[in-house]
Parts: sequence; structure tokens; C-alpha cells
Amino acid sequence: MADQIVAIGDVDTHAESHQTAVIDSVGRRLATAAFPTTPDDCCRLLDWMSLHADVLALGVEGTGAYGGELTRFLRASKVTVGDIDRPDRKARQANGGGRQRCGLHRVCTRVRSLRLGSPSGPGPGRR
Repeated sequence: MADQIVAIGDVDTHAESHQTAVIDSVGRRLATAAFPTTPDDCCRLLDWMSLHADVLALGVEGTGAYGGELTRFLRASKVTVGDIDRPDRKARQANGGGRQRCGLHRVCTRVRSLRLGSPSGPGPGRR
């Protein structure tokens, strides 16, 4: 299956877990899962995504904060990572979308504009 489907990944980062989605080239959600934020689980997250598709790039919310460690791991694993801005909460609520719906929309509409810079900021625990 991974040989036939090309996709992008989205990671919504938090202090205790990362919510992850695999999105195909036409915007369909192939799978979602949550992973703890431990170093071992960074590896599990990438392995899980690879089971569903050949992942071209990952959009990570908060590459310099809660997603910093994951971003460094992914880049060391030769995965293209882009920083995705956190969605505006008021706009999300006005459009009737929850966090998951907003995350999928964000990935599908913003994948072309991923900022492919390095993680920035102090990261969690170093503020």
C-alpha cells in the first residue's frame, strides 16, 4: 500500500501527546492517531505514517515549541518538515469546525506554503 499512495502528514503538537493525520494528494484523510511525546514515540509516529503512505512531507504545528523534539527527530530521519501556524480559534469556531476539522483543512490548504526552516524558539522546558 505504501508504494501506491503518496501523502502528507499533519501533526498537532501538545505537551503530552501529538495528534497525527495522514492526508492523501486529494485531501482525503487516510488515518489519524495520537502518540505520546517521548523520543521512542517519535519513531513510532513515523513508522505508523509510513504504513499508510509514502509521506512526502509533514506539517508540524509548533516546530519551535511542543513540536521541537519531534521536528529534530524527523529532520534527522531525512523527512521534510514544515511549520504550520496555529489556527485562529475565533475563526475556527465561527466556521463550525473543531480542532480536528480545522487541522485537516489547514493541511489541505497550506501544504504548498510550508515554511521549511529550522525549529525556532526555546522549546518546552527551556523558556
